[in-house]
Amino acid sequence: MERDPNRLKAIPLFASLGKGDLDYVAQILKWPEHPCPPETQIIKQGTQNDRFFIIVDGEVRLVRDYGPDVNPVALRTLKKYDFFGEIGLVQDKVPNATVEAVAQTTYFYIEKPQFVEMLARLPGVKRQIERAAFLRSKGMRFQNFPELDTGEVALWVSHHALIPMIWESLPGLVILNSLALILAVLAFFSAPRWGESHPALPWFLGAGAVVLFTVIWGLYWVDWTNDYLVLTNERIIRKEVFAFVRELRQEIPIGAVQDVSLESRGPVFKLLSIADITITTIGGKMKFEHLSDAEELKESILGRLEMINLEAKRIERDSMRQELGQALRDRLKSL
Repeated sequence: MERDPNRLKAIPLFASLGKGDLDYVAQILKWPEHPCPPETQIIKQGTQNDRFFIIVDGEVRLVRDYGPDVNPVALRTLKKYDFFGEIGLVQDKVPNATVEAVAQTTYFYIEKPQFVEMLARLPGVKRQIERAAFLRSKGMRFQNFPELDTGEVALWVSHHALIPMIWESLPGLVILNSLALILAVLAFFSAPRWGESHPALPWFLGAGAVVLFTVIWGLYWVDWTNDYLVLTNERIIRKEVFAFVRELRQEIPIGAVQDVSLESRGPVFKLLSIADITITTIGGKMKFEHLSDAEELKESILGRLEMINLEAKRIERDSMRQELGQALRDRLKSL
């Protein structure tokens, strides 16, 4: 791949480039001298990084340290042709996660000066990298959320998108706001008729219309935004409050997730990237409607699920290795 620029089109980041741009990219790509063995830290959280990496073969994982009270959280894995290291370079910050090799890994890398030059020259590549940097930064940022257990952190907090609120609440808004409109009309027509005998009446009606309109929209806004879906390092929490009276709360451990699916309600919502998310487990389903970041949340859930499964397999392998080692030692003692 290093010698043939056309083979770079297999990398999704460069798939749309023409021959001239592929030749340019091939010139600035560099290879490390040796593949990285497993558990090698390629990037360390909090330590300056001046390289942009593209995986050629192997696998790495992103691990986030949230402080002394929480064990480091493995967020997701990246595999062949995925890239990493862009957050620190694009946002001019130290890396917010450690990237370590899971298996023997080979990668391209681009030094910071050439990376900055590449973004200026290739706007399509720049858009992909900046979007990835934004989403990964959001997914790794500690979310301010109460009601969590000790050692648990919120990786993602989602609310209903605001745009569907008007459509979903339209009947109630029309009826209740018509009352505010009636008060406003009465205030307007009462001014010349009763203004002299009751000068405060038009002002009272007008103020009532404004207050009623504000309260109606405020109540609907609060009722719409006080629902949430939270992804933590251990579970997924859904909470919905109905009319400030009844609360629905649902929780599932991430390890129980079997499938995550998305559904958009028509072409307008699809154009706005608003979708419903359904999380399926062996015991049932969890659904949350009208998310503007549903695709990114889905990737975060599946990424966290993959890390939990990998950790479970690692623990199982270590346990089997210890059992075999103990059995071998016992056998040797008996000889």
